[in-house]
Amino acid sequence: MERNSLFFAIGCSVLILVLSLIKMDGIPNLKYAYTDKFEHVFAYATMTFFWVLSYQLNKIKVRLVVLILSIVLFGAIIEIMQVKLTAYRTGDFLDIAANSIGILFGCLFFKLVNRIYLHV
Repeated sequence: MERNSLFFAIGCSVLILVLSLIKMDGIPNLKYAYTDKFEHVFAYATMTFFWVLSYQLNKIKVRLVVLILSIVLFGAIIEIMQVKLTAYRTGDFLDIAANSIGILFGCLFFKLVNRIYLHV
């Protein structure tokens, strides 16, 4: 389980990075307000859950707050990369806020799952 949690954490991170930088032409866009922000919240909640799970299972030698701040920084760097490296994507401070909300949800979800099932 330890190896799988790290695999999922890294996989989520790579997937978010790739999806954040590729051209999204031809992908259907839902016509609801702020759909993009919900996608950010979901993606970062999922990634954070697996990073925190991996952190707990693998006894990573770093403080949890450093891990969380690293995930926030990861999201902020991606937003900067969208502006600097692509002509078809835009960086947005609201995306960073949505990422941060997702990170909070991911931590809360981990606490809930840990309390009920894992006890790590």
